[in-house]
Amino acid sequence: MMVDRPKVGCSEKVQEMDSVTEHRAIVDTHRHPIGPKLAAKMAEAGLYDPKQEFPQTNPADLLCYRDFFDLEYAMPKQRAGGVTLSLASNGGEVDWFARDLLRVSTGDALKFLNDEYLEIRDRYPGEFALMANAHALEESCRPIVEEMISQGGAKAIAVSSGIEAAHRSMAIVMGRTHRAVAAASSRRLLVADG
Repeated sequence: MMVDRPKVGCSEKVQEMDSVTEHRAIVDTHRHPIGPKLAAKMAEAGLYDPKQEFPQTNPADLLCYRDFFDLEYAMPKQRAGGVTLSLASNGGEVDWFARDLLRVSTGDALKFLNDEYLEIRDRYPGEFALMANAHALEESCRPIVEEMISQGGAKAIAVSSGIEAAHRSMAIVMGRTHRAVAAASSRRLLVADG
């Protein structure tokens, strides 16, 4: 038997999605949202051609779907599928974004990603919870992460280890950052001691 959960403190969008999912929350815990600025950078780099139909492949044999590059297209499909919340994370790709795509420092790449996340969250209120992107081997990213938690509302941290390319990621919160997350939010979505 399904029990209705209380509506206290729920956004209007969450309440609307509850009616679609018969009062069950469906959370996408591994979402890599691509906003318009990042999509433009990916097009500039030749990863896909926004003027061509999807799906596409590129010279690196990357298969590209419209759902990945176009949030305006993907979000109605996500809602129709009953997803009520997405946990936005690109932590495992930080090295690649910084070095190969944006060609900037890790700190500048983190700021770019975090700014893009804030815009996405504001465009789709109540549908994205944010993770602050970080790099485990660069202490200089700590202030960026702390700002994303205290001012950007991030609920967790997506950490790139920098080991074995940028395709490995883990969601961890450690040391002083664990205390910062606890202080910043009583509604943490994910906290795992590492």
